Amino acid sequence: MLLEIIKATPKDYKILSDLCYEIYPQTYSDWWYDEGKWYMEKVYNPEKMLRELEDKDAQFYFLTINGVPRGYLKVNYTFQNENDSFEIERIYLDQTFAGQGIGNSLLNFGIETARNMGRQTVYLKVMASGFGVIEFYKKHGFETVGSELLPFELLKTELRTINTMKKTL
Repeated sequence: MLLEIIKATPKDYKILSDLCYEIYPQTYSDWWYDEGKWYMEKVYNPEKMLRELEDKDAQFYFLTINGVPRGYLKVNYTFQNENDSFEIERIYLDQTFAGQGIGNSLLNFGIETARNMGRQTVYLKVMASGFGVIEFYKKHGFETVGSELLPFELLKTELRTINTMKKTL
């Protein structure tokens, strides 16, 4: 299996949107009263993906497996305007490939990108109900530094808490 992490460009917006629509429901459809349809249309529609890909303060990377995009990483060059910070906003992977260490590759790539940019701190947000994912990030040196309730009415009430996690480099 050949894994590559490839920088996405604005011309990749449709590929990214299609990938999001494919991958997101694999993990999150049960968390929503409408199976996540409202959220996916709001966040992953092609026009929104194009705008995000054109953002000079962020970057997307595809994870390809044997040349086919099967996951992605989105990073922001700062977090909440904090100097020397970096945010890993999204790490998504086709669940067919879960448990094979591929998520580690994406996370480590994000952390290394922050290091190469001279950042001192990496932040990410993770749903508080994703206990396995929280443990995954803790094993990589992240600690929970805050939480908030998301305002999404179609997200099941008991799943609306999102944690902010931080790692000092």
